[in-house]
Amino acid sequence: QDGSRNWITIIATICADGTCLPPGIIYAGAGDLQHTWLLEWTPDKETFFSSTSTGWTNNELGLSWLEKVFDPYTKRKVRNSRAYRLLFIDGHGSHLTIPFIQYCLNNKIILAAYPPHSTHCLQPLDVSLFSSLSTFYSQGLNQHLFMTQGLSSIGQRDFFPLFWPAYERAFTKANILSGWRKTGLHPLDASQVLTQLPSRPNIQRALRSEDTSTRGLINGLVFEACLGSNISSESRRKIASLIHQLATQNSILIAENQGLREAVKIEKKKRIRGKFVMDKYREPDSKAAFFTPAKVVEAMDEIAMEDENKRLQNEQKVAQKKEKE
Repeated sequence: QDGSRNWITIIATICADGTCLPPGIIYAGAGDLQHTWLLEWTPDKETFFSSTSTGWTNNELGLSWLEKVFDPYTKRKVRNSRAYRLLFIDGHGSHLTIPFIQYCLNNKIILAAYPPHSTHCLQPLDVSLFSSLSTFYSQGLNQHLFMTQGLSSIGQRDFFPLFWPAYERAFTKANILSGWRKTGLHPLDASQVLTQLPSRPNIQRALRSEDTSTRGLINGLVFEACLGSNISSESRRKIASLIHQLATQNSILIAENQGLREAVKIEKKKRIRGKFVMDKYREPDSKAAFFTPAKVVEAMDEIAMEDENKRLQNEQKVAQKKEKE
């Protein structure tokens, strides 16, 4: 709804070997992460989570991403401890702080910042990944709105189940390698950019339309049924038209019922109150940080255990009440 929009930031990282690092997701929230935002998350969907009041990254999160995501995950790729790693950054303020730069110097990480207003032609993510991610996310969002008939509002708890399928479809090895190749960064080829005018890819979004019309089939069946009878062609046409109309109405009712069931299921999930449990898992003196998948699993297991204990307590109270009766 207008006026109720929240920002969610995605920190994505790709490597020249065609792989990608786990994404970082920053939710907007006055408090800490709410478990209801992560109900559809599972450990196999390796992701780092955090939250800020605005939903944007900041200096502390930039450093936390460097320490917990980029450094350990790329260190596994180098052949020996003496090898350097090259990190391309977009020049965001959180990437150009003294602690960020100092950490890179201490850990054999070479920083390369893109020139201002050039990421649309020099950054592989912008060239080959983000446009696909946006398209696939929009498709999933449209499908969600269609299934629920717009009766269920979209909130932060709906983001991850919509984001992850789009992320997996967009961040393929082929798309990643294409991004590096088109920007001339790997293999190194400056002509890839110099010989082309810088322009954003032309994204044409067209709604897929499947020919689900059964008019021809209905007309054929009516013709066969009336063959040899005294029914006029005009009456046949009216019969076929009526059958087609009823079939269309039936299809609409089926879709509406499916959408209503989906909307009810989603609304039931939204009644679950969010719990702030990540605070105890913060590192000492940490202002902001990405929580690792292992920490998120630990927190979600704790919530599940608390809910199970409450359920058992309620059952015990009911049993005791029956005994007294």
